[in-house]
Amino acid sequence: MRLPPLNALKSFEASARCGSFVLAAEELGVTAAAVSMQVRKLELFFGKTLFTRGHNHIALTDAGMTIYRDSASALNQLSTLTSKLLGDRDRRPLCVSVLPALAERWLASRVADWDAPLRIRVEDDPVELIRDGVDIRVTYGDHFYPGHHATVLMHESIVPVISTKIALDNLSLKSLPEELFIHVDWGERYMDHLGWNDWFREAGIARDISPARGKRVANTSLAMALAEQGVGVALTQGGFAQDAEYEGRLRIAHSTALPLLRPYCAISRDAPAAQGELLRLIDLLLQKPRRVRSCSFSRSGRRLA
Repeated sequence: MRLPPLNALKSFEASARCGSFVLAAEELGVTAAAVSMQVRKLELFFGKTLFTRGHNHIALTDAGMTIYRDSASALNQLSTLTSKLLGDRDRRPLCVSVLPALAERWLASRVADWDAPLRIRVEDDPVELIRDGVDIRVTYGDHFYPGHHATVLMHESIVPVISTKIALDNLSLKSLPEELFIHVDWGERYMDHLGWNDWFREAGIARDISPARGKRVANTSLAMALAEQGVGVALTQGGFAQDAEYEGRLRIAHSTALPLLRPYCAISRDAPAAQGELLRLIDLLLQKPRRVRSCSFSRSGRRLA
C-alpha cells in the first residue's frame, strides 16, 4: 500500500483550509518555510502542482482541490478511529465551538437544560475541530469545513430592530438619517452576508446608504446592544428579534424579512447518528427554547401569527 507522508498531508490540509502557509504554520506550531517544504514534498509525491503561489496568497489548483476534499475526510476518519481505540483514556466533556453572535443570544438558552459536562468555546471561523478537540461547531454555512458532516439547524432571515423607547413606523426608514443605521462588518470571510442595502431592495425601498456614515460593529450581538440603548436601528436574525421583542428590549421596526443566503449549521467530524451523546446534543440545539413564543416571517414581509 502506497500512502503519502502524513506530515506533508497535514501541512497541505492546514494550508488549503487557512489559505496561507503562514497561518497554517501558526496553527501547526512550525515555520512557514517548513510548511512550504512539506507541501512541496506532497506535490513531488503526487507529481502535480497543488497550489498556485502568488506574492501574498496561495490558491488550490483543480488537483489540489480534489486532494484537499479527500484528505480532510481521511484525517477526520483517522482522528475518529484514534478516539475509539483510546476509549476511556480519551473521554472528556463534549466541546461546542460557536460564533460570537450566536453564543449568548442563541446557544445559551438551548444548552441550559443539558445534563452532562459541556465545554463552550466562542470564536470566529475557521476552527480546527480535530486539533482543538471540538465536537460541534455552530456556524453560518458549512463552506469552511469540507470533509466534515453538517446538520442544518435553521434557516434565518434578517429584520430591522429598534429600541422600544423610539417611535418609528414602516415609512420612517426611507428618511432616517444615515448616522442612525448600525452596520455589521462581517469581514472578508463572510462577503456573502447581507446588509442594509440588500434589505432595502427586498423591502422595495429606493435607498442606498454607506456603512461609513453609520455605526459599524463586529457582530450581531453588539449591533443589538447598541439598538437597545437607542443608538439607532440594526438588522438582526428574526429569531433574535423575536426573543428581544418578547422580552420587551427591542421591537421589530418593519415587517419585511430578508432570507440569509446560507443556513446555520452544526459541523461535526462524523455523522452524529453513530454517536449517542453528540446526537442528543444536536437534537437539543434543534429545539426551540420553551419560553419563546412561536412567530415567523414570510418573504413577502407579512408577519405571521
